[in-house]
Amino acid sequence: KVFVLGEVTTQGVLNLRRRTRLLEAVALAGGLSKFADKSDVLLLRFEDGKEIRTRIDYRKVVSGEKSELNVYLKPGDTIIVN
Repeated sequence: KVFVLGEVTTQGVLNLRRRTRLLEAVALAGGLSKFADKSDVLLLRFEDGKEIRTRIDYRKVVSGEKSELNVYLKPGDTIIVN
């Protein structure tokens, strides 16, 4: 399970059955809303008991400029689109 919140078409829980990347999860949530700030997507992940926050510029991921930020999601990840 991963969670998608904020300015996406459908917020909520995604029950993923295979390895899924960030862009795929946004697509599964119906894509970004017209109010989304494409330069401000936040990935929250807990590792070793600590919260890790990664700010992602969606436009740069889509363009391929920062394709390394199109990470594989892990169970419990939360994507917040501002």
